[in-house]
Amino acid sequence: MTEGAFYLSGFYLVFTIGRLTAHRWIGRIGQEKAVLLCSLCAIVALALAIAGSSGTLGFFIASGISFAAIFPTIAAIACQLYPAHTGKVLGFLFTPSGIGSLLANAAIGAAASQYGMGFGFSLILIFLALVVCMGSVMNGNKKKHQPLPVEPSLENE
Repeated sequence: MTEGAFYLSGFYLVFTIGRLTAHRWIGRIGQEKAVLLCSLCAIVALALAIAGSSGTLGFFIASGISFAAIFPTIAAIACQLYPAHTGKVLGFLFTPSGIGSLLANAAIGAAASQYGMGFGFSLILIFLALVVCMGSVMNGNKKKHQPLPVEPSLENE
């Protein structure tokens, strides 16, 4: 039982360090690239932790730094794309992400209970792969994408 607490505490320690330091390196590589890079690094670290023995569980702790930067960076990108509607954008982003997190955690827990912890945690890899796919599509369309024009009736909201 203490081993699980150690890994979880280590993950959140590294996660917190990642949140406190991400602004220093995300600006250097770009926000969109940072989301893709962090998602890919999290996939690799988590896959190594799941596939390996107890000696590779340190990769679970190390994955915390990658997870730390993904969501805040996505929120920053959304706010920069629609600066006149930041409040609405964050509301539209946080609400589905909260519901998605609730459902994803329930699915991971149910899968872990039914098929084992390794299988349950491997679902996280699927979610991260979806982030990579969506990020790749968005990054590929970045040059084509123009922020939506501000409608006069929405400016005063």
